[in-house]
Amino acid sequence: MAVKASESSKRKLKKLKILGKEMKLRLQGLLNGEGPTESMSGRTESTVLMEEEDEPKEWVAQVEPGVFITCVSLPEGGSDVKRFG
Repeated sequence: MAVKASESSKRKLKKLKILGKEMKLRLQGLLNGEGPTESMSGRTESTVLMEEEDEPKEWVAQVEPGVFITCVSLPEGGSDVKRFG
């Protein structure tokens, strides 16, 4: 027996898909070294770059309220997510 999703459930699912796409694009941009991004609410997230002589470059970005990621540059180029939380 198939269960039909309510219109409310469909709207919530669509919104989650949109937010998921936005989060993915932001994360890809941060990993590619792009600058601040603008969220759906219009606020701009900033990134902080901390450089050390002997340490790899590392930065922290808030991608959503209360959601921070720490990225690190890789020696051979590119970036990687060090911490997500």
